[in-house]
Amino acid sequence: MSSSAALQEDTVPAVQAKAPKPGDTVTIPDGTTTCYLLCPLDVGEKQISLITLHEPSAGELEVLDKGKGGVQSTNYLIAKISGHPYAVICRLSARDWTSVSNVVNKYLGKPQEIGGISSEI
Repeated sequence: MSSSAALQEDTVPAVQAKAPKPGDTVTIPDGTTTCYLLCPLDVGEKQISLITLHEPSAGELEVLDKGKGGVQSTNYLIAKISGHPYAVICRLSARDWTSVSNVVNKYLGKPQEIGGISSEI
């Protein structure tokens, strides 16, 4: 048997990952998380169908002081770590905002919330 034939026999086909769908959240090993939006946003001539977040640095957390707490401060932080303008983040649907804010809570070591109710009992 030739070496190329042996190589072909030993080759295992790559496993195809399922394509993400709206509502999915995908985290890669470096901690970056992408949330696929259920309700994409039209911004000018572009459509935003996903929000990608990186773990915030301590300096980026200072943006939390900019808001009045709660949702507003979370929106400022989401804007900072996603690269999207604050005004765009404010237009997220409630379900998409909850998905994205749960990622932020995970980065901050807080319990994830669903519909404003903590999932930690």
